[in-house]
Amino acid sequence: MQDRINVCQVYAAKHDIVFNTTKTECIVVSPARTQVNYLKTAWLGGSALTFVDRFAYLGHVISHDMTDDDDIIKQTTKLLVVGNTLQRTFSYCSREVKMELFRSHCYSIYCNSLWSRFKVATLNRLKVCHNEILKRLLGLPRWCSSSLAFAKNGVNNLDVIRRHSVFSLNISININIINIIINININISINISISININISINNSISININISIYISSASALARRVVK
Repeated sequence: MQDRINVCQVYAAKHDIVFNTTKTECIVVSPARTQVNYLKTAWLGGSALTFVDRFAYLGHVISHDMTDDDDIIKQTTKLLVVGNTLQRTFSYCSREVKMELFRSHCYSIYCNSLWSRFKVATLNRLKVCHNEILKRLLGLPRWCSSSLAFAKNGVNNLDVIRRHSVFSLNISININIINIIINININISINISISININISINNSISININISIYISSASALARRVVK
């Protein structure tokens, strides 16, 4: 790690970049099911860096064991604050207005599509929080069916929200992968077409022209198959 930090220091010195060492933190990601004792010392610009077990990057909590429990707990706390605010401020609004507010404020659970390693109990607490917000917003008793409340009012529960988020993320990733493959094939075909012109002008060889033309058509066919 220190060698890579030194590379960053050299790059920063060449490009007039100053690192804020007070905000710079290090995290050691241990292998799964293995306890490894690392020497937690690193220096940047003459200052010792702080090692932490978790930190927030763009609002998403990253833990040293690569679990998502801390991030789920953070989103549960935020959802509780939102639920209390909705109940306190809009308790006298109509049911339609309350449901629209619920969709606007309780559907957007940040980075829930990235959750993959967590305790079931941690996610269940978030589900209970999500269900209780709807019941309190509608003035329903706590013992009533949550599934029935969601179905009658036409809103999604946490499981449906997470499925939609995961599906949207999967679609975005697949589209980007397809675009990358298509761009690679287009670049390959352009480079080969340039080499064709050079070969023809120097050697004037018909056999080379035929072989390379077949290769270009196969690259285009591959791009078409990926799109389909």
